[in-house]
Amino acid sequence: MEILKYVFVLFLFVTTSSSEPSGNETGRVFNVLNVVQFPNNACKMGSGKDGVCYSGDECEAMGGEPAGVCANGFGVCCYIEKTCGDTTSVNNTYLKRIEGKASPCILDICKMQEDICQIRLDFHQFSLDGPESTRGSDAANIAMTVCQKSQFRISGDGAAGPVICGENTGYHMIVEAEDNCNEIRVTFTESSVKRALEVQVSQIACTDQNKAPEGCTQWYTGVSDTIYSYNYLGGSHLASQEYIICIRREEGYCSNTYYADSESFKVSGTTAASSKNGADCTTDYIFIPRARKDLSKLKSTDRICGTYLGFGALETLYTDRYPFMIGVSFDADEDPGTTTSTEAFKGFAISYEQILACGTQ
Repeated sequence: MEILKYVFVLFLFVTTSSSEPSGNETGRVFNVLNVVQFPNNACKMGSGKDGVCYSGDECEAMGGEPAGVCANGFGVCCYIEKTCGDTTSVNNTYLKRIEGKASPCILDICKMQEDICQIRLDFHQFSLDGPESTRGSDAANIAMTVCQKSQFRISGDGAAGPVICGENTGYHMIVEAEDNCNEIRVTFTESSVKRALEVQVSQIACTDQNKAPEGCTQWYTGVSDTIYSYNYLGGSHLASQEYIICIRREEGYCSNTYYADSESFKVSGTTAASSKNGADCTTDYIFIPRARKDLSKLKSTDRICGTYLGFGALETLYTDRYPFMIGVSFDADEDPGTTTSTEAFKGFAISYEQILACGTQ
């Protein structure tokens, strides 16, 4: 063991100067510490989630936990967890453990550097009390889809993120970064029973290729995926939602298709099978710029509502209008209809797939 120690010391301080240097040659000291310096980039932890690459000492000093290795084994992938009342300026921080905390639970997110443009939240676990699912004692007292027992919100430079609650595990949200820190605020009443959160907070640089276009609340990449309204897992959409879902057009692809089966699109309308478009959609609706049922057709619509995604019936919709997006507009309440029929408010699960074919812009 003593021999190994002395070998290590010699490795740190090896003098390469000759006994009689000539010209401008000088003695040089080789320090391994210069070799193992590395940037604090994102890294994958053993769980598959993102952490930040730090030295072991740095991770411990920040209150983090090593959850894997990085930088060719010289660093640790650090899991940094924050909770109510904390402030963070570290990328890939996790908001967790709000059970037993007082309302409101607040986490301030401050820029880690000047050129941060966006804050992205990935909900690895999100289970709060859902919205009201029944109407009040009379037709005028409409509480359905309103988050009353719990609310989650984040401030943004310009538009804040939509207020959400319920079941949103696997979803995400993006806001523009504020110079004076963004605020995550979780509020809940004494009657709330669900308070399980694990929210990854990422800071996106203005020059990052993965940065979403400004104004996008959600950002999807890849030629195909499925997009859900908030709390779709909980069985109903949420009230007072105004946001835009953006989809990156992948290289070589010209158009985008949208499809939802007969059980996956319930956005307003009280009949068992209906689809409305354009000016007929006035309460809850989505909008897809220049959507049509055939790329060769000139007739198109923007607003879509009802219990089918389509033009009066269930069908695949196409658009070649860039950028690809779905706008969401849900009003503050639901039409109670009759005592047996209420406005459809499940929300949507829309699958998209980009295609090579082009239409007429």
